[in-house]
Amino acid sequence: MSQAAAEMLATIAAQQRSRGTAQAASLADIYERMADRMQEDANRWGGQRASVAREPERPSPPRLGDALPSPCDDRESAIMGALEHCDGTLSAAELGAVAKIDPRRARAIVAHLRADHQMPILSTAAEGYWIARHAAEADHTIASLESRRIEIEKAIAGIKAGCARRFGTMELDFGEVA
Repeated sequence: MSQAAAEMLATIAAQQRSRGTAQAASLADIYERMADRMQEDANRWGGQRASVAREPERPSPPRLGDALPSPCDDRESAIMGALEHCDGTLSAAELGAVAKIDPRRARAIVAHLRADHQMPILSTAAEGYWIARHAAEADHTIASLESRRIEIEKAIAGIKAGCARRFGTMELDFGEVA
């Protein structure tokens, strides 16, 4: 997958660069760096290890994308590959561009990867998405998600109470009684 993904990112980088805008050039730089790192990984782990005597390399941590089930969607693989090969963070728009989808769909795929594939993808609204490099790094994202969960639960309780006050006791579509 790394070779094909690297080629896809190189193609996207060339397309972005041809647009001639500063933002497109910035995206092209990101895609080129990701493509270079994917190509390096493919060369390093593709069975072509050099026999030159040098200090042994530290083994890389396992690739999270390898943990995805085989029927995984190409867009999910593209997003995981982009996150794994990026040194910094990527916005939903950047992830969407890599996977050739809109940012909203990219956010939905990240949510799916977190929930259904247990991928430690972290995020902040200001910085974007990245993969956790250690467990303590996840604290901020978890706290943010917990805060949103609490706000959603409050909103649900308010809607239920408002409906009960306005319409009396009613049976909701999902079988609960207000």
